[in-house]
Amino acid sequence: MQPVPPRGNVLVFTSDRESGDRLCRWIAGAGEEPVLLSGPERFLVDRGDDESVDLLVTDLDTDDPSSRALFDRLLSGDLFARVPQIHVIRDLALRQDMERRNPALSSVWILNPPEAGEFQTRVRLSAEIGRLRREHQRSAVRDPLTGLYNRQHLHHRLEEEFSRSRRYRSPLSFVLFDIDHLKSINDALGQTSGDSVIHQVAEVLRHQVRKEDILGRTGEESFGTILPGNRYRGAAVFASKVRTHTEEILLRHEGTSFQVRVSAGISSYPDNRSIHAAEDLVRATENALSEAKTRGGNRVFIDEAVLRHERRVILVADA
Repeated sequence: MQPVPPRGNVLVFTSDRESGDRLCRWIAGAGEEPVLLSGPERFLVDRGDDESVDLLVTDLDTDDPSSRALFDRLLSGDLFARVPQIHVIRDLALRQDMERRNPALSSVWILNPPEAGEFQTRVRLSAEIGRLRREHQRSAVRDPLTGLYNRQHLHHRLEEEFSRSRRYRSPLSFVLFDIDHLKSINDALGQTSGDSVIHQVAEVLRHQVRKEDILGRTGEESFGTILPGNRYRGAAVFASKVRTHTEEILLRHEGTSFQVRVSAGISSYPDNRSIHAAEDLVRATENALSEAKTRGGNRVFIDEAVLRHERRVILVADA
C-alpha cells in the first residue's frame, strides 16, 4: 500500500483582506491548510518552488500593476509552474486572454463571487492533484533513506548556484562528507545498523546547515553540502561542527561501543582560481576528501589550491 502524501499548504493571494478571509474559511472547511498572503508584491521576486505548496488560489484586482505582474509570472511558468491553480476572476475577457497565452496552464477559473460548495469541491480536487504531483516530484529528487536530495539533483542545484555565484561574483563552497569505516559497522552489526548510522549523520547535517544551504546524499556513505555565499573558512567551521557532533553518535552491540566518525573535504570558488565550472568544484572537493581519508580519516581537509591562493594574498599584503 502506497503511503498517503502529507498535506501541504494552499497559498491564497488576494487584494482584499475580507475576501481572503472568506476564501480561507472555505478552504479550511474543505479540509485543507490555507495560508493567506494579502498583496502579491512580496512574491514578485521569489522563485515560487516551495515543496510544501499543494495549491495556489488567487482573487486579485487585475487593474493593479503588481497583481498583473504576478499573473504574468504565473502564466510564464516563472512562479509555481508545477502547482495547480484556482483563479477567482471578475471578467471573462481576462480568462480568455490567459488561456490563449498559456493553454497548458493547470488552472481552474471561477467567476467572482464564487459559490461556496463549488469552490470547496474545486479546492479538494485540485489540492489532491497537487499533493500527488508534489510527492512524485519529491521521489524523483530525494534519497529514500534520508529524505535528502539525491546525487543527481544536488549536482543540478550546484550548477545553478555556481552560475549564480559567477554572475554576482559571490563566494561558493562545496563540502563532501564520508562516513569512516561504514563497511566495518555493516559487517559487525548488520545493514540495519549501517542504515541507522547514515540516517543519524544526515540528521546531524540537517541541524548544522543554514536555511540557504543545500544538502544531499551523494553515495552509499557520503553527503554533499552547497554553501552559497561562504568562503572556505566558513565551510571549515561548518564541517568541523558536523565532525564533532557526529562523534557523539554511539552504537552499542553485545557490550561493545562503536563511535561514528566522518571525514570532510572542502573547496571554494573563487578561492581556487583553477575552478571555472561546477564540475571543477566537485573534482577539487573530491580530491580534498580523498586526502582526508588517506591521512587517517576523522578530519577536515581544505583544497590545497585554495590555501595556496590564501598564502599568496597574505604575502602580498605583508609586502
